[in-house]
Amino acid sequence: MVHDSFRQLATLPAEVLRQKTQVQFEGEVGIDSGGLIKEWYLGLGAELADPNYGLFVETSFRFDINESSSLAFGEDHLKYFHFVGRLFAKAVFDRQMVDFPLVRSLYKRIIGVKPTLKEPDLDASNGGGSNNGVIHR
Repeated sequence: MVHDSFRQLATLPAEVLRQKTQVQFEGEVGIDSGGLIKEWYLGLGAELADPNYGLFVETSFRFDINESSSLAFGEDHLKYFHFVGRLFAKAVFDRQMVDFPLVRSLYKRIIGVKPTLKEPDLDASNGGGSNNGVIHR
């Protein structure tokens, strides 16, 4: 699902990404009245969360960048991270949830704030992180 979605979304201009998404799964007949798009976002989140997939690693019920992602995706691994960012932004426009909690340092990078070594997910003195109000799945 991730590879197919990557091919569909990776090159779309931003103004198209802001439009309402219509989802149709290959080989399935159905009209998307909200259930298919929800299934699509949840399926993408689950596939991205799979440790065998290779883009992210799970730490304390949150996900961080896998430093070895290039082994699984080759030179395209950075394009897939860009795709994940576009996917999360698309979910905001579509008012959908992607069940994919990131470590706090990644959230900060997304909003343009430089993370510090005192981030709960980077601070070894607290066992690698506490929930600090973050809801885990």
